[in-house]
Amino acid sequence: KVSPEDVGLNLDVAASRVAQGEHKSALQALQKAFMAGPKEPRTLDLLGRAFEGAGQPDRALKVLLELARVCADRKEHPGENDALRRAAALAPDDADVQSRLAKAEDRLGRLERKLTSLSFVEPNDERELRVSVRADVLVRYRFIDRADAEVRAALVQSPDSLPLFAAMAEVLVAAGRGEESIPWMERLVPRAGNERVAVLDRMALLRGADGMAPASLPSMDDEVDDELDVPDTDAGPVIEEPTTPERRGDRCAAAGDLA
Repeated sequence: KVSPEDVGLNLDVAASRVAQGEHKSALQALQKAFMAGPKEPRTLDLLGRAFEGAGQPDRALKVLLELARVCADRKEHPGENDALRRAAALAPDDADVQSRLAKAEDRLGRLERKLTSLSFVEPNDERELRVSVRADVLVRYRFIDRADAEVRAALVQSPDSLPLFAAMAEVLVAAGRGEESIPWMERLVPRAGNERVAVLDRMALLRGADGMAPASLPSMDDEVDDELDVPDTDAGPVIEEPTTPERRGDRCAAAGDLA
C-alpha cells in the first residue's frame, strides 16, 4: 500500500497469493508488473501459475510457451525446460508442445555435460586440479567473476594447459557468455581425440539452440479482468523509468531481470 507502483513488491504479492490459492487475486496483482515488463520471466511464470489456478489452462499454455521462448532467447535453458514441462502437462495431446519438450530436455542434458568431465582434459598436476576444482565451486556459488579471474591468472603461468582451457570455457558458459567460450573450445578440438565429437556438440549447442516462434499472449483485459475490475492494459506504462543507474538496477532486480 505504501509503494503501489513497485513492480517487485507486486510480484511478491502475486507469488504469495498464488501460494495461498488466491489465483484471481494474483492476476490483479500481476497487472502492473505485466504492463511494465511483459517479457520478464518471473512475471510470465507467475502469470502462468495464476491462469492455471484460475481454471484457464488455454491462457496458461500461451503464457508458458512465451516463457519458454523468452528463456531460450536468454540461453536460460533450465527455465525453458521447466516452462515446457508445465506446458506439456497442460497439453498432453499437443504433438508440437511434446516435441519441443523432448528437444529441450535433450538439449539441457547435453549442455549439462561439461567439458571438464571429459577424460582428455583431466588435470595433469595438483595446481591445475586445484584451479579447476576451485573454479567449479566458485561458479556453483555464483562467484563467477572470481572464478574467471583465478582461471585467467593460472593461464598466464600455463598458457597451453588443456584442463585450464576447458575450465575457462565452462566459466564463460556459466556467466552467460557462450560466444566467448567458443574460441577456448576450438583450442581443444585438435587434441580431443575420440572425445572430439563431445566438444563439437557443445560448441554447436552454444552457437544457437532451436528457436521458438513468439506465442500470442492472452490479453489481460478481457473476461477474467472484467470480473476483477482491472484497468485496461493500453493505458501505458505504470512506472516512470528511474533516472539513475542505481535506481534502474534496483528496479530490474526487483522485477527479476538480473541480466
